[in-house]
Amino acid sequence: MTKILYILCFFPFFIFSQGIDLELNQVLLVSEGSTVPEGKVWKITSALVTCADNCYAYFIIGESDVYVHVHSDMASIDRPAANNPTKFPIWVPAGTFVNIGTFVSGISVLEFNTD
Repeated sequence: MTKILYILCFFPFFIFSQGIDLELNQVLLVSEGSTVPEGKVWKITSALVTCADNCYAYFIIGESDVYVHVHSDMASIDRPAANNPTKFPIWVPAGTFVNIGTFVSGISVLEFNTD
C-alpha cells in the first residue's frame, strides 16, 4: 500500500518534468574577456597555465577569481581559494562575463545551445 502511495505522489513529477536539451554549438579557446551569449551555456573544461614555479594562476567568472594552479611554495599566500584549486568542468550560464587572469593564456570552452 505504501509503495502505491509513493508512486501516486511522484507520478505527476515524472510526467511533467522537463530536461534541458543541450546541443553542442562550437569549441572555443577564450583568450580575452567574453560574455556567454544569450541562448548559450559554456562548459569550461580546462585552462592553459603559463607558469610552473612560484606562481598561482586564475581566471575570472563574473567577479570571482577561479584558481586553477598553485605552486606549493605559494600555498601560504593570503587567499584561501588559492589553497584549493578549482576542478573542471565548470558550467557558466548566459550573460556571465569570463576573462583570463594571471598566468592563464586561454580557457578551453565547449559552447552549447539551450534553445
